[in-house]
Amino acid sequence: MLKKITSIKNSTFRSIKLFVLEACWRILKNHPGSVDDSVSDLPVLTPNKYATNIEHYEKRLTHLLINEPDVNEVAITAPYAGGKSSFIETYKRKNPQLNSISISLADFNESEKGNDNDTAESSNKLNRIEKSILQQLLYSVKDKILPNSRFRKITMQKKKTKDLFAHGFGLALFFFFIAILFFSDLLLKLELVNVFLIQVNTSLATISALGVIGIGSLIITDIIKFFQSHSINKVNLLKGEVGFGEKSNDSIFNKHLEEIIYFFHKTKRTVVIFEDIDRLDNNKALFVKLKELNCLLNQSDDISQRVIFIYCIKDDVFTGSDRTKFFDSIIPIVPITNTVNVYPTLKKLIQTSYVSGDLNDDDLSDTYLRDISPFILDMRLLKNIVAEYGIYRDTLLSKNSNLIKERLFSFIVYKNVYADDFSLLHHGEGLFLQTLGSKAAYLEQFKVQLRIEIKDYKARIELSKKEQLKSIEELNAIFLHHLLKKIPHIPTMINDIDVKNITAPLIFKELYASTGQINYRFNVNHYNNTSTTMEVVKSDFIPSFL
Repeated sequence: MLKKITSIKNSTFRSIKLFVLEACWRILKNHPGSVDDSVSDLPVLTPNKYATNIEHYEKRLTHLLINEPDVNEVAITAPYAGGKSSFIETYKRKNPQLNSISISLADFNESEKGNDNDTAESSNKLNRIEKSILQQLLYSVKDKILPNSRFRKITMQKKKTKDLFAHGFGLALFFFFIAILFFSDLLLKLELVNVFLIQVNTSLATISALGVIGIGSLIITDIIKFFQSHSINKVNLLKGEVGFGEKSNDSIFNKHLEEIIYFFHKTKRTVVIFEDIDRLDNNKALFVKLKELNCLLNQSDDISQRVIFIYCIKDDVFTGSDRTKFFDSIIPIVPITNTVNVYPTLKKLIQTSYVSGDLNDDDLSDTYLRDISPFILDMRLLKNIVAEYGIYRDTLLSKNSNLIKERLFSFIVYKNVYADDFSLLHHGEGLFLQTLGSKAAYLEQFKVQLRIEIKDYKARIELSKKEQLKSIEELNAIFLHHLLKKIPHIPTMINDIDVKNITAPLIFKELYASTGQINYRFNVNHYNNTSTTMEVVKSDFIPSFL
């Protein structure tokens, strides 16, 4: 008795404890409290639902959705991280009445791309992609919205006691009615009917027959529902075995077309947004399948609404006339970041993320940011670099107050741009580590090259000291010698000046100051232009160290 009381006491305390913990957790979820701004303001990699400068894209897409009934396939094009997803998410936020669904597909295994030479393997891969699209469509809604779908889902509902009692009572009543109809004599012999104070007569037989029919219909309905989602794999009469298995869902669009039509008929979806399809290998075959599917959906009498497919893809998925043949309309997105505006974008990210410290903090100078920004053209990469820099900086500053932040930022850029090489650092390998290890060899090689150049310049200086020119005319004659090397024939006149008189100081000065191409005459009837100018001759004649 004492043990039973103790057990009830412990069970009660456990229930109270669980109730209190659950209540506290709900309060914390609804009131999360304050978060340190220095951490919470770091950028995230999700699309921006409050994108700016997209008014023209919004007007164009709205016009296509409302005023162009023949436009069923729209492409939104931009490079990777060019702002496609941010535009779509912002548009969905501003237009909550848009009955849309987003399908995201991607394959980031670059090593396997382009190696699908086997037709069967390529077909299987396409089927898997189609299956994924089908799953994302059907599993995006509750099971009760698609009650007749063959794709059965696990319902997260506990069996209630009254449901279990109803099923048990129904089965007992069903077998009792059968006994009344077919085994009444046996019941009378065993005197079981008298126990229940029931007299077998025509009225009771009629009620039993109706009961068997009604309850039997419910049982048959449940059996049909069960077999809609299961198939019999094997039947062994000797051992009395029946094997059930889930129906195979490995299919293509054609096999489950009725499921897709049923989905759009029941949900009334009007817009399907496909993202990251351009990252898939063999994506053109998938685009053809989707185009066929869109055509079938819009021609189906079972679907009353217009179904529009929107593809967020790169510009180079289709080239030339294929782009205009495949899509009904194309909306190009001007990339958020490019070589021109990447610096102000990076500067704004750093300022809004509070990772540059105080307003007068010059640890990341404008000159440094201008030099490094052209190497980062991906908006998501920019955000991740700034976020990682903020975390690294705060972590390392707590241990080292003399941290050089520009070096840290450069290291974070290297970590993101060359992630593969960065991962090799942990194993003492990689190009970066090899470069640091070869620093002494590079310096020595540079010194050797400098010594050779210095030696050459010294030799040229000594040679110039030995030159003896007696007059300006001799100096002009040397220059004229270099000029004649640029002319294919031995001229008699250069720029309408007799070659014999060119070395005279005043005449040479006029020729030296001339601009444009040099012309010459090597006989009376031949007057030609050269492809050289006096500036070219001067650059060859005058030493580079002057």
